[in-house]
Amino acid sequence: MPTGFIKKLPGGIEVVHRPAEQQFGDVQLDSPPKGCGHTTEGTSLPSYRTGQTDAPTFTVGRDKVWQHRGLGKVCGTLQNPPGGVETNRLIRIQFELIGFSTRRSWLPAAAFQRDALAAIKELAHDELDVPRGHVWPDKQDDGSLATTGYRRRTSKFPTVPGWYGHVEIPENDHWDWGSLRWDKLDAAPTMVDALAFVERFKNADGQWRTREISPFFSGKAALRDWAVVPDSAADVDTEGELRRALFDALCENRVWVATRKVPQENVKK
Repeated sequence: MPTGFIKKLPGGIEVVHRPAEQQFGDVQLDSPPKGCGHTTEGTSLPSYRTGQTDAPTFTVGRDKVWQHRGLGKVCGTLQNPPGGVETNRLIRIQFELIGFSTRRSWLPAAAFQRDALAAIKELAHDELDVPRGHVWPDKQDDGSLATTGYRRRTSKFPTVPGWYGHVEIPENDHWDWGSLRWDKLDAAPTMVDALAFVERFKNADGQWRTREISPFFSGKAALRDWAVVPDSAADVDTEGELRRALFDALCENRVWVATRKVPQENVKK
């Protein structure tokens, strides 16, 4: 199983390292592979107490993902009273989503957060052997959730592999992630580096902006060939316009080749 810190999640989402000072060692690999999700019930990155004692593996913000612990390292996110059921040590990956849970079926409003959660799901599956699915139905049961007596806490953990919400872990009384629609999260597209011609132009307000004026290509040779090969009958009304924009920008010294991060399916060879 891979360990340590990563640079990017699947799909190319960059990860910012914010290592926790307080460490608890390695997770127990003889326990079925599991993940656990939480919400911060706030709008900003938590301090997670001194030394980030309570930090998970990842925190997912509205436009950024932080990693606090290496893959395969024990988190301090769950309550774990002495002498009871082991919790944190039996879970291979945990995340906190900056936001609020609800009993109603929900997904994060921010597309970045939805993509990041789907990417964490893929990472956990591909690298840590955690099944993608939620071990329970996404919609929580009726009745009180914020109690250690909630029935979901006692019948599947720790023997059933897969994903749990904090609300479904023994010895805990928090009710996050509520009714998060975990099984509705799809993996984000794979993002790759690609080349395109970019021009600098003035918008209607006279401000300088940039925009791509060519398709995306995997290499310089293909980009060059696109720029010099005459239009075909198939692209005369589309890519021909791009080539004219490229010629105009070249004449005015407003164009260059830039690298962009785009979905792999958008890249021409």
